[in-house]
Amino acid sequence: MKSTVALCLFVALTASAFWFVWMNRASEKIISSTLPIAVAAIVSVFLAGLVFGGEADYETVFPVCYMLDLESKLPLDSVDEMNKLPTEKSMIFGSHRFSFGPSPVPELKKLMPNLFADPAKNEFCRNVYHHLLQRTLIDYLAMHYMGSWKAEALLFNVGSIGFGRYGGAASGDTPHKQTVLKVADLEKVLDGNWFSRIHRWPSMQLCLPPNSKLAVQVPAGGPDDNGNGEIRISNRFCTITISTETALPIRTIGEYRVMAGLSDSQAYDLATNMYLLRVRIHYARWLFGHPEMKAHKEWATQMVNEIKNQFDEQLIWALVKDDDLRSHLHPPEPLRQRLQEADISPKNQKKP
Repeated sequence: MKSTVALCLFVALTASAFWFVWMNRASEKIISSTLPIAVAAIVSVFLAGLVFGGEADYETVFPVCYMLDLESKLPLDSVDEMNKLPTEKSMIFGSHRFSFGPSPVPELKKLMPNLFADPAKNEFCRNVYHHLLQRTLIDYLAMHYMGSWKAEALLFNVGSIGFGRYGGAASGDTPHKQTVLKVADLEKVLDGNWFSRIHRWPSMQLCLPPNSKLAVQVPAGGPDDNGNGEIRISNRFCTITISTETALPIRTIGEYRVMAGLSDSQAYDLATNMYLLRVRIHYARWLFGHPEMKAHKEWATQMVNEIKNQFDEQLIWALVKDDDLRSHLHPPEPLRQRLQEADISPKNQKKP
């Protein structure tokens, strides 16, 4: 309120000064004394806004991984694969990963079997999982920003309980103006993505700031090609660019094999597809002081943080290791009982 009053007063005084100069424009003294001041003031405004002012751009990059069975080409976090694995710890392959219902890969395999055929030429299905990553990112954003682009994301872990809540504007009010993309709109945007018409939530919608545009560049090539993809959300205040690229397909699941208790032969057909996800936020420098810039910055920052927290393989691996450590320190009752029964330490041995 104070800034508005001050701005109105400044505009009024500036207008009065210009009126005074105009009315006395025949005076060389007035023109020669005011013109340099006006030019300096105009230059200083543009320097402050375009050179020294403005919000700094932000960029981050992190890995995203999909583990799969090379024989079936299905992800290890799918129900069929977890039931098939010869281990009691198959749940670790889906732990802490975003899941919007059952994996859509089995359905795609039924609809487009040619994408999974010829194992000799399509060993890793790396581009299939690249398309999956792109579609999953859209699903994730649609789930959290289904009702409002100003949705608040809260996630706390305080030891006694984990708390997570998404949705609803922080102020409690639903924005009157926003861009709403329905299922048909998202299908059109994702045109060319092999998962574009596989919907895990038929009533899904994505809410973005007013006058925002969503554009998707689908990774090109065949089912096992390397490629680059891009998701771009832009409006007059900022542009969020989510770039994805194939980084590394490799025939191993690394430490997950040891944690799951699988032998080398049991994990021989298991592999990992790694992708690099690079997110960049660019803010419009000429609107850095606009009243709506603060809300758009909070929206963009929260969105990027949530994507990183959910998809960064480094964070997921840290959580999985923490869970595994706790399971050994505090095993569930049946496992604790088996360990006690198998204990052959001297204190439990009977004397002859």
